[in-house]
Amino acid sequence: IIGICFGHQLIAHFFGGSTARADTGWCVGIQHNRVLVPEPWMVPAAATFDLPASHRDQVMALPPDAIRFAATDRCPNAGFVVGTNVLALQCHPEFTPSYARDLLELRRPVLGDDVVDAAQATLGQPSDGHLVARWMLNFLVAK
Repeated sequence: IIGICFGHQLIAHFFGGSTARADTGWCVGIQHNRVLVPEPWMVPAAATFDLPASHRDQVMALPPDAIRFAATDRCPNAGFVVGTNVLALQCHPEFTPSYARDLLELRRPVLGDDVVDAAQATLGQPSDGHLVARWMLNFLVAK
């Protein structure tokens, strides 16, 4: 099972963790993720990865058997695994910069100009969506 964003949160809840609205507010734009625990499926290896995000809720407590492998400054539980069958990631490896831009504009009335403008400014940075997609495939075939 692979869960992205809301799926990440649902998986955490299902396996005994908790989710809630983050005190840090909306997390949008390109987010810098640190790899805390290198996993065997993370080939090619990287110490960090940058991905678009679009969430206000997040995983506050991991499930009892989860291993946290990624964190951002604003989302400490950005990625986790449960055993070798469950991978959960808060950010969006599937977002293209143009999709992220359009989504931000659509949500401008909710997010506010300052949040959207700051997030839009990050979208010129490279995204590691292809790297993380490779990791997800590696995770699935490593059975």
